Amino acid sequence: MNEDNIYKKKYGQNFLINEDLCKNIVNSLKVKDDNSLILEIGPGDGAISKYLYDKYKDNFYCVEIDEFYVQKLKNKYKNIQVLQGNFLKLDISKYKYIIGNIPYYITSDILLKLALDYKNINQIVLMIQEDAYKRIIVASKKEEKTPISIILKTFFASSLLYKVSKNNFYPVPNVSSVVFELIPNKIDIDCKDYYNFLLKCFSSKRKTLINNLIKFYKKEKIEELLEKFNISKLGRPEDLLNNELLNIYLELKK
Repeated sequence: MNEDNIYKKKYGQNFLINEDLCKNIVNSLKVKDDNSLILEIGPGDGAISKYLYDKYKDNFYCVEIDEFYVQKLKNKYKNIQVLQGNFLKLDISKYKYIIGNIPYYITSDILLKLALDYKNINQIVLMIQEDAYKRIIVASKKEEKTPISIILKTFFASSLLYKVSKNNFYPVPNVSSVVFELIPNKIDIDCKDYYNFLLKCFSSKRKTLINNLIKFYKKEKIEELLEKFNISKLGRPEDLLNNELLNIYLELKK
């Protein structure tokens, strides 16, 4: 870790210090088109940026919110294309590949943005804290089911690439991390519209699905669809399978 690096807790910065790991993360990208643009989220001090820059040159961009690291990257790598700003406000429609070691405190927000704006993306490779990966991406427990986890499972195929010990970072975080990839399924459904439907379904997790949806749809129609798909009328949104929620949505769109 370089002495001139400034750690800022408000940005959730934990910097990679394992060079081999950085190379492996970059090599996890499977860029098939020489003209495809690659975007790194939150490069920080450039631990993986230097390998991305060496490999992809003019096709590589990164977005960094911290002005200190924007200037450091520009000074260190000639002609590197660094965008200063908040990734959550960035138009990502031109990027085919997304990569990054993303901070814990906005993990859900970043994943949601990627999911809702995924149409032109071929591959996403991210490092996040292991507990966030289990809760949001794997989401194997009923109580972990949320609109975000359902969207990710519906519109992407996810794969765990490898686990990363917390000792690979400075400052050392409290938990380990994982590197995983998301490959879009490219299904013909409006992701944003479906997400809004899921927000209605989960508007109150204490209520049944019917009681959540009758504010937006006719009760008789909801009951008819639950009977059609053999779903209990007493079921809460987290009780339903992901494909059952999707089927109800598609029927309501007809």
